[in-house]
Amino acid sequence: MGELDQQVSELVANKKAKKTKKGIKLDLNKLGYDKLLGRGQVTQPLIIQVDSHSESAAKKIEKAGGKMIKQE
Repeated sequence: MGELDQQVSELVANKKAKKTKKGIKLDLNKLGYDKLLGRGQVTQPLIIQVDSHSESAAKKIEKAGGKMIKQE
């Protein structure tokens, strides 16, 4: 997750993530990930869509003002 937090600006620039009023929306499934682990820090609100995630990842995302969303 720490790596993800550091890569957000690049992902937005490459249109692989989208800035919204509520945070930065990322579909990790489309980026080739099927699980988000809770390593590292989250410094910005991220709205994450992924098949599965650890409890610690969800807590860190929510603490930074973001949220986990279910696969559409």
